[in-house]
Amino acid sequence: MARCHVFLSICFFLLIAGLPGIAQQAAPATAQDPCAMPVFNSIVNEPNLFSEQQEEWLGDAMDQEIRRDFNVIEDPEGYLQKLGERLLVQLPPTTVHYHFVIIDSPELNSFGVAGGRIYVHRRMIAFTQNEAELSALIGHEIGHAATHQAAIQLSGWLRDLGVTHLGDREDVINKWNFFKDNTAKSKIVAAPNAFVRSS
Repeated sequence: MARCHVFLSICFFLLIAGLPGIAQQAAPATAQDPCAMPVFNSIVNEPNLFSEQQEEWLGDAMDQEIRRDFNVIEDPEGYLQKLGERLLVQLPPTTVHYHFVIIDSPELNSFGVAGGRIYVHRRMIAFTQNEAELSALIGHEIGHAATHQAAIQLSGWLRDLGVTHLGDREDVINKWNFFKDNTAKSKIVAAPNAFVRSS
């Protein structure tokens, strides 16, 4: 039981450490559930132009670009996906479909993009000493995704470009391309992948 509490403490310290604007309250542990997860009192409340569906469409487009830039390793047994899903059941319900992907890279890194897409570099997985450490890393990235940080950041940049609403999948992709084009033309300080949440 003590091991469980240490594991949860590590997960939520890493998850919350990078999340400004989130208040949490520890859920009291009970005899039936000694490893109860903390409950979020509030989630980041900054304006977000994206619905969860629109955010998934954006994540699909970003995933295609990432797969062009990185070599993705397929996980035939789905270990990383299953581990992520075990963590997700502790969070409030969502319509976002999370995807956990391994990138073949010697860098010690992990990152997430819009729509619940989380990428872990191969060396980062090898660097973790046990499942608890890997869970803490994934939990941290889930925290960025669960609070829609990428979509909120992009929403601010789109509003600066005069975008006030988003429509269907095609419109979301068009606005994403519009943002990237304007970033390149105007040399906006934020690079197109700056909203990628990296640890």
